[in-house]
Amino acid sequence: MRVQMNICRNYVEMRLWLINQPGNSASAERRKKYYDAGVRPERFAVGDWVFYHYPRRYTSRSPKWQKAYNGRYLVTRLIEPVNCFLQKSPRSKPFVVHVDKLKKCLGENTSFLVDWESSIENDEVEVES
Repeated sequence: MRVQMNICRNYVEMRLWLINQPGNSASAERRKKYYDAGVRPERFAVGDWVFYHYPRRYTSRSPKWQKAYNGRYLVTRLIEPVNCFLQKSPRSKPFVVHVDKLKKCLGENTSFLVDWESSIENDEVEVES
């Protein structure tokens, strides 16, 4: 038991020593610069239709063939900078999600939801928090 604790302590000390070496911050900044160059943040507005990433595992099925995105949700309110409220229908309860879990829906709107969408954009509907 004591040998395991010494090995663990030595490993932690070694990792801390490596992290605090001079030059690591410069390489971290360089990696961040190249990562940030490729990131394209998605912007959503109130009234946008989106798909919500909600992967589920089913027994005896490959994840490759399972649906990862759910339904069509309407963005009803934004909580800056990275959260928003989604609602599936006028009677459903709104819920908060992170924008990284959303993908814009590029299809045509369903006719019964168009009136609801226009009322959301005009702030006629109160959204519960």
